[in-house]
Amino acid sequence: MKKILLATDFSEYADYAVSSAASISEQTGAQLILLHVINRPLNADDDSYENYHDMPGSDTVISNIQNKLNAIVSSHNIKNANTIYELRYDVSTTILKHADNHQVDLIVMGAYGITRLEGSFIGSNAERVMSQAKIPVLIVQEKFNEFNIENMVLASEFYGEIYKVFPKMKKIIDLFDTKLHLLKVTTPSQFQRTHDSLKLMKEFSSEFDLKNCSMNIYNDLTIEDGIINFTRSIHADLIAITPDGLWRLAHMFKRSTTDKLMKNSVKAILSMKTRQPVLTPTEIFYEKEYKHYTEKN
Repeated sequence: MKKILLATDFSEYADYAVSSAASISEQTGAQLILLHVINRPLNADDDSYENYHDMPGSDTVISNIQNKLNAIVSSHNIKNANTIYELRYDVSTTILKHADNHQVDLIVMGAYGITRLEGSFIGSNAERVMSQAKIPVLIVQEKFNEFNIENMVLASEFYGEIYKVFPKMKKIIDLFDTKLHLLKVTTPSQFQRTHDSLKLMKEFSSEFDLKNCSMNIYNDLTIEDGIINFTRSIHADLIAITPDGLWRLAHMFKRSTTDKLMKNSVKAILSMKTRQPVLTPTEIFYEKEYKHYTEKN
């Protein structure tokens, strides 16, 4: 890992993300890029720096932001840091732009921003970044003095584009001596035979030479409930997910009941988007050459 992008709004949860990102940076030697996006004034006609500097008090605001970024670097003793602030209205788009421009390997964010909606597990900016980023995104909701994951859940259908995106996630997973629990959730509306689910997980495990892992099938009313309840049952620290169109992030992260469960079950989420598979989990085994749909090539 060479570069980590940390997006911060200086909130409490952003500070949790700072601790995690700084710890990962120290363990890997990666450069840590700290980014703060200044909200564009609502009465401004454009988002240029020149326009912002003309606003009353803008110089003081910018100076305070730079001081806060420098204070983060100093307090966490970050050796290889780059601090950036940018004036933009669309926070999530700006984060993604910097991730691309700097070719980072990981984006780290707090679960919530300064403003938090009741009953939401993650803030709107974090949700947008998770759903659009081309690289792994780590969302943190608890403070890590040292980022160390003992038990991690990887929830997936284990076919389709996960074969393309998992190598990037595996680089993050391999940094830690963690037990990886592969999880397939079966629901009444998305049933799959145990034999078929295990077949997919075994082939996935073999493809990526996963050693310290378990294979688990969990039955629940919804996929998101299955992920949460299984995670609680094994006291996992982190959930790794690859939303693929069969279930949506919004369903998982925007209910008050889910919020309460998540706060008692997981410290962080590692996510990377995928496209919706060609076939459903049931349809895939009605094809003679179902391995074609693993889309590994």
